[in-house]
Amino acid sequence: MRGISGDLKRDVPDSDKRFSFLLPPKTIACTDLAVFESPIDAMSHAALTERGYSTWDGYRLSLGGTSALALTAFLKRNIQIERVALCLDADGAGRMATQNVQKMLLTDKRFSHITVDDKPPENCKDYNEVLVHAIAQERRQTRDDKNHGSFSL
Repeated sequence: MRGISGDLKRDVPDSDKRFSFLLPPKTIACTDLAVFESPIDAMSHAALTERGYSTWDGYRLSLGGTSALALTAFLKRNIQIERVALCLDADGAGRMATQNVQKMLLTDKRFSHITVDDKPPENCKDYNEVLVHAIAQERRQTRDDKNHGSFSL
């Protein structure tokens, strides 16, 4: 739950963190999974891919925070996953969660076949901020192209 004023953020009563937001890949036989803290970051990553900033064609899973429950449940149901890209936020909580998830995946024998990559957003807090900056850069470039491409007498 989120409020429209202030900083209200909390889980809905009786919600189950094992089942979270998921964007499926275009390729059905996909073995890659990117993990985000929030649905907006997963959707922003997908938008960045659509805009040509990435070639990712794997699952995108939101943890709904920093708990690994959704990831563990997803991996139990999807044993074909071979690579997990941890795309958690570049803040303290995100970095700590990344370390915890990496440790869990490396020590849990059920996931010993999985390669884990750390893919935090570069120079931004999260992937939504990356998208916002990319769109702003595209708009500046469009304006510059229009201004340099025209002349007057």
